[in-house]
Amino acid sequence: MKQRVYEILYRELVENYANSKGRTNTADFWLTISAISFVYGLIICITGLATYIPYGFLYAVSIGGGVLFVLSILLCLPKIMLMARRLRDSNNDPTLMILLLVPILGWLALLYLFCKRTSPVSNELEEKRSVSGLFIVSILVLGCLATSAGSTMINHNFMVEETAYGNLEPSSLTKQANRLFKVKRLQQRGVLW
Repeated sequence: MKQRVYEILYRELVENYANSKGRTNTADFWLTISAISFVYGLIICITGLATYIPYGFLYAVSIGGGVLFVLSILLCLPKIMLMARRLRDSNNDPTLMILLLVPILGWLALLYLFCKRTSPVSNELEEKRSVSGLFIVSILVLGCLATSAGSTMINHNFMVEETAYGNLEPSSLTKQANRLFKVKRLQQRGVLW
């Protein structure tokens, strides 16, 4: 089964990265989306763990954010083409991806269209080679859990960093500037000369 998963991911993300003319069945589509979600979650979780390194919060968040940004750019075109192939496979027009711009209702409509059964043309061959639905759902759930855990760790450490910064005492330069500002204000009011 591991070999089959690698074959599907390679075909959907590498071989067909710019191909919107083919078809992608439901199981292959959701396996690819689940794998992408799992990788994002893993990166966020590793970033969250790295924020616990003393004095490393900014470095961890910067590097983790940079990796996620680069990964998002690299996977942008393959994900768009994957959605187009999935819409075509369920006998819908790929231009329906414009529904991504409609919050909530458009997203729900697209979710319904992505979950529709494969059209009868390619149903026979692809169903036999698909990966089990339980495996796909477990990968998706693991990705969501990793994302949630990583985000929680990052938010917790952000609050710790924010509190530590708020508790810093002003430096001597800041104290001197405050004294001069008070003197200047008193001079403007005519209290001091």
